Amino acid sequence: MAKLITSLLLAAIFVGLILLAAKAWRVRRREQAVLFGAPAESFAAGLKGSESAKVQYVATTIAGEPLNRVTAYGLGFRGRATVTVGDAGVLIERTGERSLALLNSQVTGTNFTQAVIGRAVEKDGLVAINWNQDQTELTTVLRFNSAADRNRILQASPVLSRKAI
Repeated sequence: MAKLITSLLLAAIFVGLILLAAKAWRVRRREQAVLFGAPAESFAAGLKGSESAKVQYVATTIAGEPLNRVTAYGLGFRGRATVTVGDAGVLIERTGERSLALLNSQVTGTNFTQAVIGRAVEKDGLVAINWNQDQTELTTVLRFNSAADRNRILQASPVLSRKAI
C-alpha cells in the first residue's frame, strides 16, 4: 500500500511540474506578444532572383540574450526549414510551423556563432540573423546542412552578404 501511495504522489508531483512548465510557456508567449507584433509569413511580391537551401531552424531569441527564446507567434520550436533569399529579403519556411519573412530593411546584421539555447556546434557553425520587429531586436539562428550552402545563401543575399561578419 505504501508503494502505491508513493507512486501516486510522485505521479501527481510530475504532472504538477508539467502543468507549471506549460503555464510558464504560455505566460512567456503572451508577454512577448505584447512586445512586438506578428512577423510577416511571406512577401507580397515574392522573391525575385532567389536562392534556397535546407537548414535547421534553431531558435529566435531576444538580441543579446542567447538564452531568452522567443515563444510568441510559433517561433519557439526548433525544426527543419528551407531558407530562401532574394531581392526583397529572407524567407524561412519551417516544416509544421509558421514561416518567417524578413524584409531587407528589418535585417540589421548577420554573424556566425557557436551556441544558442541548448545547441552547441563547431566554431562558426550557426548563422545568426539579427533583425527588428516593431522596435524589438531579435536574433534568428539557423544551422546550414553544409558550408557550401551557407556560403551560397550568404552571397546570394544583398543584405546578408553585406552584413556578414
